[in-house]
Amino acid sequence: MPSCAPRAASAWLLYHAGKENLKGLTMNTRIGRVLTFVFIFATSIGAVAQESADFKQGYADGFKDGFDEGYRKAKAEQGADNAAASKGFPIALTSATYGPDSGSSCDAHRFVAPKVNGRRSASIGVTNQMCGDPSPGNRKSLKITYLCGSLAKTTSAYEHRTAYLSCD
Repeated sequence: MPSCAPRAASAWLLYHAGKENLKGLTMNTRIGRVLTFVFIFATSIGAVAQESADFKQGYADGFKDGFDEGYRKAKAEQGADNAAASKGFPIALTSATYGPDSGSSCDAHRFVAPKVNGRRSASIGVTNQMCGDPSPGNRKSLKITYLCGSLAKTTSAYEHRTAYLSCD
């Protein structure tokens, strides 16, 4: 039960207990009692609203702290597993596409595969020579997905840059 409940209950009792006694009172006294009731009731509502805001903030802070801790743990575990799972395996290309972020792109698999498959690390210069210029005048990138054992990895690089792949 919220801490403001006793105040609300006392306001209710004050009103109902004094209701019978209002008959012989002057108008100013009646108004004073009503205003007292309204003040106590409004204070109770304000306390509920404050407790609700404090609760929501506390809940959000707790959720964020728990989420951050879980995320850090998962990243640490994933880093240890990934390092062990990908070491020493040869690269096995699964896909390679070249083009702008949106629009037409080309399949660069035939160009990239002979240069990377079977190696533990490789680098590919990204140029229009891979499969022509799929989008003249636009910024393009090479997006590569490959396997190191059972671990899937991705890399990308923009035109006139170098894409690096590694299973070491």
